[in-house]
Amino acid sequence: MRVSIRVSNEGRRAGRHTVLLFASKRGRSESFPASRPVGYASPHFKPGDRRTLNLTFPLSRLRVTADGRRMIEEGRYELTAERESTTITVR
Repeated sequence: MRVSIRVSNEGRRAGRHTVLLFASKRGRSESFPASRPVGYASPHFKPGDRRTLNLTFPLSRLRVTADGRRMIEEGRYELTAERESTTITVR
């Protein structure tokens, strides 16, 4: 799975910024946590830099253990990084 997000350094100093990608199951789930980290990027930015980051993760990061077996629950998941979010559907 690949998610793109626009990130900028609006400060006056260069530095590394870690962007975390979280997944939340929409609707009812007995097994999926309220929010789970599924990916990240840690790029270095110069002052004023703006760029699009491509965060990737395998769908297996959505697996849960239910009834003694590992599975990915079907349904909608919200993916959130920084203040941006999008929804995907797993069938």
